[in-house]
Amino acid sequence: MQVSVVASLTGRQLLAVQASPTWGPQDLLRRLPGRAAADDCRRRIFWGATELSSACSLGDLGVTDGARLSLVVSRPLHVLTASGDGAARIWSAPSGECLRTLRGHDGSVLSAAFSPTATRW
Repeated sequence: MQVSVVASLTGRQLLAVQASPTWGPQDLLRRLPGRAAADDCRRRIFWGATELSSACSLGDLGVTDGARLSLVVSRPLHVLTASGDGAARIWSAPSGECLRTLRGHDGSVLSAAFSPTATRW
C-alpha cells in the first residue's frame, strides 16, 4: 500500500512510501528524512486521531492504500532551576541528567526562564 507521512503543523509531505500492512511506527520512522528523524526529539505517527503504537501495525488500524499519516515531533522536556550557588541549571526531565550549568552571577539566582522562542538557554 502507498502511504504518505506529513508534518502535522505544516501539512508538508515528508515521506511517500510503499508500505507493508505489517509495518509499525518504527518501520516508518526509520525512513524519515533529515531533522524529522533526529534522535533528540519524540516522534509519534497518527492516522486520524489514532496513534500508531508499537503494539499495532498499519493493517491492524485499518490503514488503506493512499492514507495520509501525521507525524508529531516534540522536543524533549527540559526543566530550568535556579539556586543559591550563583548558577542556573538545565535538566532533562526524562533522564534527570543535568544538561548545562549556567554560571556568572555573584549572588543567588532567584529565578530563571527559557526564551519565548526556545532558541537561547
